[in-house]
Amino acid sequence: MEELEKQVSPTRKRLVGNWAAVSKHWHKFFEPILWHTLSIRPFVSRSNFDGFSENVSGHRRKMVHKILLHVDLNIYTHGDRSVAESEYTKVENNSRFSAALHALFRHLSTWAVEPPRPAITLELSASSPRDELYHSPPRYHGRLRNLQPHGYSPYGAKLRLLGNLLNTDWVSFCDDPYFELPKVNVISELFVTQRLYRSLSEKALSDILKGLPCLSHINYEPWLAIPLRFQNEREEANTSLFRNLGANVRAVTLWEAQSWELHGLMCYSKMIWLWPPTNGKLAKQAAQASFTLRHLAISHAIDATEFFTGFVAKALQTQSKPFLQHLALTYPIQYGNVNLTQIYDMLKVAAHAASYMGMLQILEIWSPGRGQGFFFRCEVAKYAIKITVAATFRVSEIEEVLEAWQLALRWYTRRKIQYVRKTIDPRVLTEPESICKYLKLYKSLREW
Repeated sequence: MEELEKQVSPTRKRLVGNWAAVSKHWHKFFEPILWHTLSIRPFVSRSNFDGFSENVSGHRRKMVHKILLHVDLNIYTHGDRSVAESEYTKVENNSRFSAALHALFRHLSTWAVEPPRPAITLELSASSPRDELYHSPPRYHGRLRNLQPHGYSPYGAKLRLLGNLLNTDWVSFCDDPYFELPKVNVISELFVTQRLYRSLSEKALSDILKGLPCLSHINYEPWLAIPLRFQNEREEANTSLFRNLGANVRAVTLWEAQSWELHGLMCYSKMIWLWPPTNGKLAKQAAQASFTLRHLAISHAIDATEFFTGFVAKALQTQSKPFLQHLALTYPIQYGNVNLTQIYDMLKVAAHAASYMGMLQILEIWSPGRGQGFFFRCEVAKYAIKITVAATFRVSEIEEVLEAWQLALRWYTRRKIQYVRKTIDPRVLTEPESICKYLKLYKSLREW
């Protein structure tokens, strides 16, 4: 049976069901595997909500560890694949998404929290079935297939692929603009990953978070807008994520997904190309929210300098102590234009912020790029503090930065501070996120 268990995958659930029916002994062994992950795909006849509560009841509920909800959006034609979504399609998609969310939350709201109760992860995703047909699978990068018939617009195809932000439209669904999702207490983790291109609106994020009051971990990976003039509404959505964190949330991951194929020169350079520039509201909100978190990772969405500045301002205004243990942030460096003075200024501000982080274990700041990269790490161990600076370019005259960090960590009176400088071979950084593999918090940056 152990050998059969190794063959189990989400696409072979029916096979597991057959094994569970062989005997009572096999049933006892395979039933927890069968119910470990529930995959729900509304608007597909074999995977709707009909009979959901009846089938997933009793002892089976205690076997559920993960629920995957995928919403099939409106199907577009071959001719429409390089044209942005129409207003009708936008309304239809929002209506489908809202109906699916309500149905799932309505069922899950009846589940009681009965110890011992495993932590249940909810993963949300949505796409048109045509996305997979006309575009390559979104694995790490949004590489579009080279299918360009007459009239095909690569720019239009990008707009279609990323689509509009998914919104909760309760008026079209139940004719009640003040409708709220039923409260679900059994979900402790929420994942919205970049494997599919649709991102959530400010209202949708707010509605979902309010309906999940017992969340402890959030992983959100929205895509950078195309064109950048549409980025503001995504900035507002990302800001609402931190504004609406529940009291139980202890870990947040925000990874702003992007790719060279989709975004070109704007890829990982939002802070340089965005106009008008971001006003820092997202960074400020994240800094304020971080005081109640233990783990925080924000990649590409903000400038680390803005976060640390907001963190210091918050620390000076409040008597509360931050609980942060792990912190990972990105700092954009324009390719071929390394400004060491700006990098060092950022690291000094980071040191000032770290002086208020009495529970800090690991802080990492990194810069993405092909053939160019940088990271800084402060690691607080039991008997020593290790500061690491690594880059593809020459790092010199960093003494003032080290002095700032020695001053920031002065409360660790009996711990020796060790400084390590490393050189990274530019040839190994073949992808913008290749440098992530050098980080101690690598697995916390996103769902790899």
